[in-house]
Amino acid sequence: MSAYKLNQVLTRVSTGETRITESDSLKTLLGNKLKQKVIGLIFLDNAVVWIRWNGHEMTFSNDQKIIDTQHIQQMRIFNEDEELFLRRQSEGLFFWRHRVDGEGDAVDVIDAKQILLGERVDTQVDFTLYQESAGSAGWVPVGNGSQHLSLQVRNYINTENHIAGFMDTRFLGLNKVI
Repeated sequence: MSAYKLNQVLTRVSTGETRITESDSLKTLLGNKLKQKVIGLIFLDNAVVWIRWNGHEMTFSNDQKIIDTQHIQQMRIFNEDEELFLRRQSEGLFFWRHRVDGEGDAVDVIDAKQILLGERVDTQVDFTLYQESAGSAGWVPVGNGSQHLSLQVRNYINTENHIAGFMDTRFLGLNKVI
């Protein structure tokens, strides 16, 4: 089975800017944009943290209850149907992009599986610890995860002027690798 798959999907995208100065303003943005349960990655100045969002509360892979929003560089909060992407523009100001598949315009896409390094070491309720042989480790939001995981990524293709290229990329989910 190939790690890449060419498809066509309906997709709708909206963008904007917002101020996020505390954890509550982040929760408000997530609650306004995301209608389903999702998982995500927060890229901080000094760490990468996986999260779960149930529509009301965030659960962090590092047992934190809140995130210091001033250290967020990027976020990708996603599931199979949608992704909310945030990128820090300046202190407290974030660009956001919300992409929803299954509605909107038809677009060619390439779905790819990217293998995550590491093997399962430990499992807790909603997260599984994966560790690389070099020592790096991280908790991933899968309960009782498989020995190895892949990240499902969708690349959206733009063919303007008869030149093909990726116009956007989003995460879809985590998959077990057999």
